[in-house]
Amino acid sequence: MRLDIQPLPARNNPETDMTDRSDTGAARPHPTDGMTPGFRTRWMRAVLLGLPGVLVLPLQWTRLPVEALPPPLQEMAPVTRALLSMLNPLLMLLLMAALGAALAHRAGLRSVWLQRAGGADADPAASARLRTQLLYAALAGLALAVLLYGADRVLLPRLGAPGAALLAQQVAAGEAAALTALALGLLYGGLTEEVMLRWGVMSLAVWLVAALLARWRRAPAHGGAVASPAPLAAWTGIVAAALLFAAGHLPALALVTDLTPALLVRTLGLNLLAGMLYGWLFWRHHLESAIVAHASTHLGFAVLRLVV
Repeated sequence: MRLDIQPLPARNNPETDMTDRSDTGAARPHPTDGMTPGFRTRWMRAVLLGLPGVLVLPLQWTRLPVEALPPPLQEMAPVTRALLSMLNPLLMLLLMAALGAALAHRAGLRSVWLQRAGGADADPAASARLRTQLLYAALAGLALAVLLYGADRVLLPRLGAPGAALLAQQVAAGEAAALTALALGLLYGGLTEEVMLRWGVMSLAVWLVAALLARWRRAPAHGGAVASPAPLAAWTGIVAAALLFAAGHLPALALVTDLTPALLVRTLGLNLLAGMLYGWLFWRHHLESAIVAHASTHLGFAVLRLVV
């Protein structure tokens, strides 16, 4: 099963152009530097984009019996537990949204909406390309869902008692639990995690590596937007964000089963693959492609649980 998406032909619209690069792959100043909205606008838009996922986080506790929660959480009132579950993610969202607002354009990474200048006229050709890119991203996310779902069905029975127990929980999940998982996947996974990890973490990593490369090559630093990052910087950011994305799934897994080495490898490996696809789409197209692919993966999971 192939998950790679061929990049579309070179684009001229600054809001969706992610392929304007030199022959050597080095970062170049973006020809429309200065046309993006200010930092505050980009930051507020990123926060608003990720906020719905934070607001649905209390739903995660409805999937677990109270006795399965850590002792401190068992003793809390439901309202306190819900507010506490939103606090740290909200703080992280505020920070990562700020990092992306400050650094994404400097790293050569794009978002159609977050970096769209107010009052900019819509380009029909660019809109058509955007629809095509989002369609490709959705298909990639669905294909990834089939791959990961199939891998899980093959791997979990072979990972001992914890793997078998996790598979049994997935199979036995009722309709309410499935809808809760879908809501969390679409909103927290598709929106909040992408703002945190791709818009924030990946932008920071790409910008840092690009700055180090420029220093090593003694190239003059460019303080504004660039057309696209060098491949080394891009892949470093993709892997860094994907590793954090994969590791972020371990605490929730630890609440429902024992973390054996084999289960750790399975969880980290499958989520690393997903995170790298989303990061690649962010690099080659824009944040919206990563969001659509991530949300489509969770939508694919929900459909597969119904039909398989």
